[in-house]
Amino acid sequence: MGELGELKIGFTSSAPFNSSIPQIGLVAAGLGVSVLPASYQRIRIDGVVYRTLLDPEAVTAVWLVQRKGVQTPMAKAFVELLVASGLAPRWAAQQPQ
Repeated sequence: MGELGELKIGFTSSAPFNSSIPQIGLVAAGLGVSVLPASYQRIRIDGVVYRTLLDPEAVTAVWLVQRKGVQTPMAKAFVELLVASGLAPRWAAQQPQ
């Protein structure tokens, strides 16, 4: 997704990152820190503490990931809902090849 860069707390990293469950395991093992969406707070792991970023300009990209081929009716309805609400571009509703 990108580079963490320099946070206002003085931490600098050039390591690439993405929002994934394996990163939480690395944090739990004491091997680093991670920036994740707030929804990850629901994942409870011993030794992991979640802190809110106070920077109002801190944002993250959210991706729509689809499986190639036929979509289930529920998946298709979800994508159509995102498109209709303006949260995804119209091309997202096209059948993935």
